[in-house]
Amino acid sequence: MICRWLSLKEIHEDDIKYWKREIPRLMCEMQKYLPPSFFNAQEHYLIHQVEEIEMCGPVHTRSMWMVERHLKSLKALVRQRARPEGSMVEGYMVYESMVYISQYLPKLAAQAMHAVDCIWDVNSIKKFEREQLLGKGTMKKVRGN
Repeated sequence: MICRWLSLKEIHEDDIKYWKREIPRLMCEMQKYLPPSFFNAQEHYLIHQVEEIEMCGPVHTRSMWMVERHLKSLKALVRQRARPEGSMVEGYMVYESMVYISQYLPKLAAQAMHAVDCIWDVNSIKKFEREQLLGKGTMKKVRGN
């Protein structure tokens, strides 16, 4: 409930006064039931977070959470540690291309289904039946049955 209140876009002054009183009380209650090893700087930070909201306004206006999440996804794209920036850019370009293709191909397939004129003739496919590309694109006949 506290974390939900901290991330609200609209915060009333009465709520700030309430949480300034309530958070330290809740921390004391938690210390009764939880071991001391549970508490670290994060729990203590809640007290200061309310003061920061009082001075600067809602958290969502200055939050870095979304930027940090995006940076995490970019870091996951790194495949070459010697040059992480280039690897990251290349990985992101591949990702963007795959998203574009995945959105574009179904539309293209739907258009092809309704197209009257075909690029190739079904009978012309038999001409290339026993051929395959080798090397720099030269066609060679494959011996077979």
